[in-house]
This record gives sequence, structure tokens and C-alpha cells, in this order.
Amino acid sequence: MNYLVSVDTKSFNGREHWKTAKGAYPDQFRNGDHTVTLISTEKGKSIEVQHNVMTPRPYSRMYQLTGTKGFANKYPSEGYALDGDQVSSDITPDHEKLSAHGYVSKEIKEALMKNINILFTRNSKKQLKR
Repeated sequence: MNYLVSVDTKSFNGREHWKTAKGAYPDQFRNGDHTVTLISTEKGKSIEVQHNVMTPRPYSRMYQLTGTKGFANKYPSEGYALDGDQVSSDITPDHEKLSAHGYVSKEIKEALMKNINILFTRNSKKQLKR
């Protein structure tokens, strides 16, 4: 990690939750309701971390991976969005029709996972032989 920058909102709900639980406002309450942190890595990558447990919102773990060539989302709906040039014609014959602005079909997703498992198994066996 090269450096990180982190900013908070003011604590509106956090102070109120404290008062409800303890009966009085705290002398100091340093946690903001929403925190955003940007991390810059040694290899020039950027990582964004968000933390918010104080404001009303639907439950979400928001596990996402976003890159220049694709996108993956884990929750609440799992899916992958890839450009056609990121998928081999071995996986799907009409790979050039894929758009990074929409999730791949269930069939393509399953084919991708199958191929990743095959590659992972091969690489694991090579590692064991060393």
C-alpha cells in the first residue's frame, strides 16, 4: 500500500443510537455514519472501501470487483460482465456479442466457472509436483 485517504460524514444516527442505548449523548463520538476509504497500492491499483452501519438501507455486502476489462458482483445478485474480447470462442461461439454493460448469460457464466476450475486444478497439480 502506498497511501490511503479516508473521509467520514458527520455522526447523525450514531450519536442518536448511543443516546438510545446509554441514556445520554456521548461527550465525544468520533465515528461518522458513512466512511469511504481510497487505497493506492504499490502497483498503481486503487481500492475503495465503504463502511456504513448507521443509515437506513437494504442489507448488502456489496462484494464487487471492477476492472478495465470486466466486472463481477457477488451479492445480492451474482453476475459477471465482460467484453467479448475477454472470453474465448472455446467458451461461447458468439463471444463477440458480449457487452460489458450487461451480465453474461447463465450458460456462459457456468462455462467460465468450469474453465476456471479446470485451470485452477491444473495449476494446483503443477504446484504440488514442485
